[in-house]
Amino acid sequence: MRKSPFACFICLIFFSTLLAAQDSGKRRMAIDDVYRMRRVGSPQVSPDGHWVAYTVTEIDKDADKRRTSLWMVNWEGTQNVRLTFGKESVSSPSWSPDGKYLSFVSSRPGKAKGSQIWLMDRRGGEARQLTQLKNYTISAYDWSPDSKKLLLVLEEKLEPDTDDAKAGSSEKPKPPKPVVIDRYHFKEDIVGYLGPKHNHIYLFDLGTEKLDQVIKDEFDETEAVW
Repeated sequence: MRKSPFACFICLIFFSTLLAAQDSGKRRMAIDDVYRMRRVGSPQVSPDGHWVAYTVTEIDKDADKRRTSLWMVNWEGTQNVRLTFGKESVSSPSWSPDGKYLSFVSSRPGKAKGSQIWLMDRRGGEARQLTQLKNYTISAYDWSPDSKKLLLVLEEKLEPDTDDAKAGSSEKPKPPKPVVIDRYHFKEDIVGYLGPKHNHIYLFDLGTEKLDQVIKDEFDETEAVW
């Protein structure tokens, strides 16, 4: 039976970590060891098959928060490069079909707040914010075969994003609106309560940065692919 390259990749990392721990000598596990544990996920093979992009999640002890960064390793395992730094995590890495770019989702500071899609030239350089979605939450995205568009699954937010309060302002933040349940499927694990808004399919043009809704109805569209 042929094994998946993703499975082989995860197994190699696991056994290399295990061997390194054995070589360093045996000792009892301490509570603080939990902060040394890292989780590898979301492996994505580049179109040319030479590189694998993946995420590494670790715990920031001082901030008491999990942080996820983006890494890239060549197929031979001789070059391992960290691509993103900072306090904001990244997720959902994806290669453009032409192999020129590596995209990911992050809420790092940019032109628009919240989780946005960022684009990184695989040849190097700083990532740039691609989308500026002010009133939507990204559920999923996928590259078009010609690498010129993105297929987005977006959910409209219950309340539009507002600018941060000015420093020193005495105004109190407005309380959140109550949760209104008006459908049978009203809650999901991790996500929580589901509001009246739905997931819809959009097309985002990388050249013009224009966002067009494909289907307009009162139902959820998910797991869209090209």
